Amino acid sequence: MGDIRPMFCLGHALQQAGHQVAISACAVDQVDHAATCRRLGLEYEAIPTEATISIAELRQQLSQRNVMTQLTVLLDRMFLPALPQMRAAAERLASRSDVLIGHFLVHPLRLAAARQGLPHLSVAFWPGMVPAPGRPPWPLPQLGILCNRALWRLTSAILNRVVLPRIRDDWLTEGLPAPRDLYRDCWFSPLDNLLACSPLLSPPDPAWRTFQVCGAFERLPDERQEPIAPELEDFLQSGPAPVYLTLGSLQRLDPDGAMALFIGAVTRLGIRAIINTTSPAHPPGTRQGGIFFCGPANHRLLLPRCALVVHHGGAGTSHAVAAAGRPSTVLAFIDEQMAWGGLLHARGIALRPLRYRHCDATLLARCLHQALADTSMQERARALGASLAREDGAQRAVELIGSAVARFHAAPVEKAAVAYRVG
Repeated sequence: MGDIRPMFCLGHALQQAGHQVAISACAVDQVDHAATCRRLGLEYEAIPTEATISIAELRQQLSQRNVMTQLTVLLDRMFLPALPQMRAAAERLASRSDVLIGHFLVHPLRLAAARQGLPHLSVAFWPGMVPAPGRPPWPLPQLGILCNRALWRLTSAILNRVVLPRIRDDWLTEGLPAPRDLYRDCWFSPLDNLLACSPLLSPPDPAWRTFQVCGAFERLPDERQEPIAPELEDFLQSGPAPVYLTLGSLQRLDPDGAMALFIGAVTRLGIRAIINTTSPAHPPGTRQGGIFFCGPANHRLLLPRCALVVHHGGAGTSHAVAAAGRPSTVLAFIDEQMAWGGLLHARGIALRPLRYRHCDATLLARCLHQALADTSMQERARALGASLAREDGAQRAVELIGSAVARFHAAPVEKAAVAYRVG
């Protein structure tokens, strides 16, 4: 959801600017997004696929501390099995489009754009993966520009060794030279790359040339979003602002364990809470004392009415919580989510992030108590939220896309030297 929904926001902004938009999405969790796109008036194609890994296996593999182990599992068991369908969908889009815009991992879209001579832009959500001389790869310490450059070169070399052999044949099949660098030749566009994150949370590095920090893609027209359910509205009005606890789509990895953790923590404190549920034992719309269990909810309407948010540290959720002006604590499954939790903590609007696998109800209750008592953190969250609420990342991206396409037609960059070097 965190990778797909922002594309709907960008698509809607492009459509409002007068463009025709077609979206193809490969939803490995089998969620059907057709209804959302119909409401927005966007053309939508679901790319059929199915991950070759069970929920239990995925939970076990994501518990590994080695980020390369996590990456190879996601590639081999979720991404690579879908490549044939993605290649076909990319060809269909390229055959009737003027511009191709896609998630940076979806290299078939870049190949299709090259074959058709079309401009191609990539979208990424975590700025910490983009080489920047001013900061090291997360979570390594800041040791200065020279060390940062060396660490990024090492990171690039490791990624090239792990990932390139798995996707190199796609270039050879098309009669193109084999890619030599994952960042330059596969993942990122030589034309422009849109970083869908707020510069208030992650300022751009001055050395970036083709990376544009434009703000999060998270605004859809309010009148087309699902309103708060009546029973949830009744709960909100029945007492003081509750704590909201959710792990997003990753909650499916451990639905009953997440419920036990959340219920145990809020019960220890005796506080009101709204818990996003994926557990059959606690269906949406039910209550247990001062706890309300809800299904998917409109974050733009719900979060500002909560006192504190516990979440998994996804890019979209992190921005939504920050824009709502609410403090938070992050329970992360993977390193990228730990990094987002670290960014929120560095801005003084969240506690230090925790790994989900290391957290129990006692520790979480202690964190909730600390955050609810920290009035300074609450004030900082409100102040930052007021600034974030004025950003419109998708609208800024529309402007950047127009500028990039104009440059492409003036001097097609696929035939020019790439202005990007790792580190």
